[in-house]
Amino acid sequence: MPRLCPICNRNVNDESVVEDGRLVELEKKAHQEIARVQKTSAVDARKDITNGSAIVVMDFSSFKVKVVSGNALFIDVLVPLAESRYHEMFVFLSTHKEDVSFVQGGVRVVLTALRGRTDTILVYSDGAPTHFKNKHNFYAWMDRRKENSWIQTLELRFFAPYHGSYVCDGAAATLNRKLRNTQMDAELVLKSLDDVCSVAKSIHGWNVRALKEIEPTPLAPRSLNGMKRFFVWCVEPDALRVYADMADDRKDYHVYLR
Repeated sequence: MPRLCPICNRNVNDESVVEDGRLVELEKKAHQEIARVQKTSAVDARKDITNGSAIVVMDFSSFKVKVVSGNALFIDVLVPLAESRYHEMFVFLSTHKEDVSFVQGGVRVVLTALRGRTDTILVYSDGAPTHFKNKHNFYAWMDRRKENSWIQTLELRFFAPYHGSYVCDGAAATLNRKLRNTQMDAELVLKSLDDVCSVAKSIHGWNVRALKEIEPTPLAPRSLNGMKRFFVWCVEPDALRVYADMADDRKDYHVYLR
């Protein structure tokens, strides 16, 4: 993900972008307001200890050591109840590419951990089209919803483009720093995915798993036209009710049927 958001940092005088500088400013303000509302929604949800919802934040990162390289899927899970707070950072490591199959491999594990703790799940992630915000992932989420009848509410909430998950960013930096320091201090050569997992498991509070065999995700049977403008997706076993923003009124919505 780029360090700077190209929309927030767009030059209104750049004629190659758009002729009307005022249009650029309006688009930038709208984009920044979406980013602010969504980030606030995620922070507030983590602080709310009254509704019992599971707050799930997902993000990808990559790792590379001298011999092996791969990807890490971070899934931070929090059920912020006052009396029985549950919090766990799941870290899934694989040499597999960042795709929907990788995501759903981690999702299956997380849903098993949440069973019996809550029936409401709010999932936050960036809108990366290769693995999070695409039709194949949405249909896969409908499959997970159908398989897990104990779930009463399942919402996918996407951050504005280039304003992704804040909880997992630090975890990705921690993993790469730990791998780098282990090789330098102990003069070890990490030769396999298992070696990387062993180092990651030494980080306190992490539930680390290697995903070596990843089940392919079926292709979506149909397209979801206009999906880019929707940021909240309420997942049902056979339908997706989608909204343009995270506001409480949610007047602007559309329904996709399986």
